[in-house]
Amino acid sequence: MWQAAIRLPHEQLSQLQENTDSLLGLPEHPATALHRRYHYSDGGEVQRIVDKQRGITDFHYDASGQLRSRQPNHPQLHTEDFSYDPAGNLCGSGSWQFDKIQNNRLIAFKDLRFTYDDWGNLSEKSSTNGATQRFTYDCENRLIHAQTWHGATLHSEARYHYDALGRRIGKQVTQGDQTQDTTFLWQGLRLLQEQQPQRHSTYVYETESYAPLARIDTDPTLPDHPGQTYYFHTDQIGTPQEMTDAQGHVVWRAYYKAWGGLEALSPNTVEQNLRFQGQYHDRESGLYYNTFRYYDPAVGRFTTQDPIGLAGGENLYRYAPNALGWVDPLGLTACSVKFSKNFEGKLKKHAQDIYMTSRRLGVPVAKGDVAGKKNFILSIVNDSGNLANPNFKWNTIESMRVYVKDKAVILVNNSTNEITTFLHRDRISSFLQEVIK
Repeated sequence: MWQAAIRLPHEQLSQLQENTDSLLGLPEHPATALHRRYHYSDGGEVQRIVDKQRGITDFHYDASGQLRSRQPNHPQLHTEDFSYDPAGNLCGSGSWQFDKIQNNRLIAFKDLRFTYDDWGNLSEKSSTNGATQRFTYDCENRLIHAQTWHGATLHSEARYHYDALGRRIGKQVTQGDQTQDTTFLWQGLRLLQEQQPQRHSTYVYETESYAPLARIDTDPTLPDHPGQTYYFHTDQIGTPQEMTDAQGHVVWRAYYKAWGGLEALSPNTVEQNLRFQGQYHDRESGLYYNTFRYYDPAVGRFTTQDPIGLAGGENLYRYAPNALGWVDPLGLTACSVKFSKNFEGKLKKHAQDIYMTSRRLGVPVAKGDVAGKKNFILSIVNDSGNLANPNFKWNTIESMRVYVKDKAVILVNNSTNEITTFLHRDRISSFLQEVIK
């Protein structure tokens, strides 16, 4: 597995350039409303974030890139420390953390307790504060019913609906005597619009990305009203940190924990539910809908096993080694590399080879399924066991590395961390044949 090579040194909401820093390293310029600066280790991990609004946060990792601690100096944020078992499962404090976690099904973390059904789906989550959540799934292991109980009192209940492609197209949430219906529209595998009786929200994203750029809100009862446009300000992995209105006023700001949970929202004058790329916060359950699965930010893992099996990694519940350099927009496999700008043309050229190879590996991807082909390729690149002969002397093309699985040969540019091409093992040069021996 490889960490992101895309380094975002700083970002700011202003045309003015930073001139001075305070003694703490925070930008002082009064005209710069938002400003973040990122510091990286030699291995590419984010070591420090200096944020004008959130202060300084330091991050520490183990040798495999797993996040060990997050240390903020902001009064609203708290230090977090983590330990892991050999399979990458989060462990809490106490001697039990060294026990084996059977089938990677976490049964306890801090004050939380978990129960699973026979298919490995999270069926119940309880807390020492008396809250209990119960989850029900359909025959395809998709969440269809969620209840939150406070003692013997039903606090909220939700039902979820999906289309034939597995995308969630609606939910109905009941709390007390109030029921709220939400409909979701899609553009491929990206959420295009959510519809409620008094508001339609349409999302705009970065090109070939799940990182949001803007949201346009309209009132369906006022068809002649132009609506309101909001703009997202994201971090180094595309997670919304702030949202501003058309006048540049901050209307929403999140203070996140290490695995995406919220410590605070201030201000919070406009509801905003997007989280990590591809995720949508369900307030009724606290889970994040992640296209093909649900993610629990309280424990940094998915609530069900990976639909693509071991192609997404050995731990079927794991999100990533850390949430500072990795994203998983579809809930299938964590991504840290990107595709070169002309890669889609190469996808078309090698569509037959990709289809045949994926079929041989038991995860057939249709020739016209661009997202599916990309995710199949990422599943190979994100498994370090597929790295071919890393000690090979490349001579004239030493900036490349090669991943091989079955008949698939994938080249990645080391300097940009871009996937440059897909090749078939039986149709490569003798030079490459030497590399993959």
